[in-house]
Amino acid sequence: MPCYDGGGPSYSDNTDELRRMKARIDLLARVACRALTELEDNGIADFLLLRDDETREFWEKHKEFDRKRKTAEAEKLRLEELKKAALAKLTDEEKAALGIDVLKALSPAAFGKKKKISPVRATKADIVKDMHKIINEVYDKDVK
Repeated sequence: MPCYDGGGPSYSDNTDELRRMKARIDLLARVACRALTELEDNGIADFLLLRDDETREFWEKHKEFDRKRKTAEAEKLRLEELKKAALAKLTDEEKAALGIDVLKALSPAAFGKKKKISPVRATKADIVKDMHKIINEVYDKDVK
């Protein structure tokens, strides 16, 4: 089965099918990231990366994307913590005088909002679970 055969909605369409396709692509990218990370951590990624230009190019771009994303996330968290610390120094009267609504000023991260598991921290069970999910989706779509 090709990754994308030209049929179905175009990438400019904002349809349910496009959202499902994006979700599937994101799932496959997560699985590939976990698998390649595991291979790299065990020193055996070179076998695959040296033989396959497409995989090597994907992995290099994906690692750069992840690095930039993690840097941006760390900066966002740092600023949220800075804001939280600054607000903690103000009295209720000072906050009111500044027109600060504390609940609106703090981001959801300040309330302990759950984050997705980082692909780097994924367990082998997570990888197997994603693989089973992909296999079931393919079976449901292509075989039934």
